[in-house]
Amino acid sequence: MTFTRTSFLAAFTAALMLSTTAWADYPTKNIHMIVGFSAGDATDLLGRLVGQGLEKELGKSVVVTNKSGAGGALAYDTVRRANPDGYTLGWVTGSLFTTTNIGNVDWDYRALDPIARIAQWPMVVGTRADAPWNTWNDFLADAKKNPNKYKFGHAGTGSIGHLMNVAVSQDVEVIMAPVGAQARFSALLGKQIDLLSAPAAGFVKFEKAGKMRALLVSSAKRVPLLPNSPTARELGIDYQVDLMYGVFAPSGTPDTVKRRLRAALQKVVKNYEPLHKFTKTREMNLEYLDGAALDKWLEEQNATVVRLMKQVGMYKSATMKK
Repeated sequence: MTFTRTSFLAAFTAALMLSTTAWADYPTKNIHMIVGFSAGDATDLLGRLVGQGLEKELGKSVVVTNKSGAGGALAYDTVRRANPDGYTLGWVTGSLFTTTNIGNVDWDYRALDPIARIAQWPMVVGTRADAPWNTWNDFLADAKKNPNKYKFGHAGTGSIGHLMNVAVSQDVEVIMAPVGAQARFSALLGKQIDLLSAPAAGFVKFEKAGKMRALLVSSAKRVPLLPNSPTARELGIDYQVDLMYGVFAPSGTPDTVKRRLRAALQKVVKNYEPLHKFTKTREMNLEYLDGAALDKWLEEQNATVVRLMKQVGMYKSATMKK
């Protein structure tokens, strides 16, 4: 049988319409959302609120499953290998960039289909309230005179916090101290470290209590509850990476499904009041983004992580150890 151009186009159009029609009623069953971190932490709670908002908009239950380990890599790989039918989604953070580029998995962030960015969480560099530095430049001047005297705490080697520490302290020699996400505040107060990087939500309460002082923030704009703390870029540091939170799907998820999810998520971000209350109290920024603009943003964020990891010799370092 010989196909003409007209008959080929007709066949292609029919197939496309059939594919679109097949997903027109999505969703028809419960949706599973995989969270790569422990139940009860801020990442998990935020993801569950987004899931509850989706339930309201889509009319189907969103079942959250926690699968922690390897900096989120176990959860992300579970999503990557799932059937791309819209019924398995991943609650993704900025760890997608760190875990892929350090080599915990043998694929990069583009192996997942981004649905939408939901929120960002500013990072803070801070110290104890009784420290001798009132500003970041005060610290830099002291550190230049005293190389490798001060310990700079962070959640763990290869984490966003670690990379932030590297980016902002390139002009001085400090000791990077991976004290862990849960222990970094107590380590600072106990004088085991001299300064730290941490999400704004965790830091603000210590500053309000007069126990800590913020020196700079990683976001594009200042944090409302830390109005006197400049951004890294205000200080002339080429760094702007926040903790991302978003919904991703397995590669190859139908466009019809992705459009349905995006429409629902836009409404969740705009209208779901429990989500608004949660993010406001934790200094998270609800900043919805999807489509080409999100693709560009993801590419820029990934490039920054790659650059910093290469600078300190961590790029694909886990791969080399296997």
